[in-house]
Amino acid sequence: MGLWTGYWKGCIDRQELIVYNIVTLVGFYSLVEQKHISVAYIYRKVIRTWQRNSFLLKRGMTKE
Repeated sequence: MGLWTGYWKGCIDRQELIVYNIVTLVGFYSLVEQKHISVAYIYRKVIRTWQRNSFLLKRGMTKE
């Protein structure tokens, strides 16, 4: 079953699909540009940014 099919059937949640798409795009970019980008590093940055923004939104703060 493909990822989009799994998403539409409810087997895969939205965040998992988004993270997979980001990791895939980073992989393609590293192939095209022939740069060594750590997918784990990018994943950690994405998750930390998402967590920080969620924290700020829950508290009614904005990033300045």
